[in-house]
Amino acid sequence: MNGMPTDVKEKLLKFADRLPKDQAKEFLKNVTREIGDFTVKHPRTVTYALVGFVVGAMLERLPLIGPIMGDHVDEIGGLLGGIKGFADDRNKVAIHEIIVREIRRAAEGIRT
Repeated sequence: MNGMPTDVKEKLLKFADRLPKDQAKEFLKNVTREIGDFTVKHPRTVTYALVGFVVGAMLERLPLIGPIMGDHVDEIGGLLGGIKGFADDRNKVAIHEIIVREIRRAAEGIRT
């Protein structure tokens, strides 16, 4: 659970405390694995969301923006960053699929 926000980690551990020990261990192992898999499959989503969150937190502290927007600028920044990152991740996957398809098609032409 390294790199996970402290509040999320605390909530997961609190939930795990309510489960039987063997179930709690399995739950935490599965959550950690799934989050790790997600970050590997969607690196831009995670990175952009974190950057958006940090930028939003900095903007939230500015005299004009903070009072007007309230305490939600960091969450909005994280959400917008995550959306942008997800779009970039999907585009990367689409480009990768096109390249693989065309390489296979070309390789089939060489074999025949």
